[in-house]
Amino acid sequence: MKNKIQVSDYILSFLQKKGVKDVFLMNGGAIAFVVDAFSRNKKIKYTCVAHEQSATMMADAYSRLGPNFSATMVTSGPGTTNLITGIACSWFDSIPTMHICGQLNTNELSSFHKSTKYVR
Repeated sequence: MKNKIQVSDYILSFLQKKGVKDVFLMNGGAIAFVVDAFSRNKKIKYTCVAHEQSATMMADAYSRLGPNFSATMVTSGPGTTNLITGIACSWFDSIPTMHICGQLNTNELSSFHKSTKYVR
């Protein structure tokens, strides 16, 4: 049987292989397992922020100063939409950044329960 790796550990390993040394994040339920993976990977560090938009601005500034680029991690929903301004800032100036957002569990989707089948 092959060695198994958790997706959260794989994400940090992937970022590390891409040269990311610092991640700016806002913790939330949908990203908690990835944040926990930092305790197992000492080659990449994170900085907690007070708002998702500040995470994207910090990642943008970090990448502008180089030599490596940075990433953000946020939870799903509003956590993700709060990244938009910072992403646009990096996009328009061609600044490399990576943004990872949490995902809802399947059992939290409206179509999972009969009582919420028609909820938008």
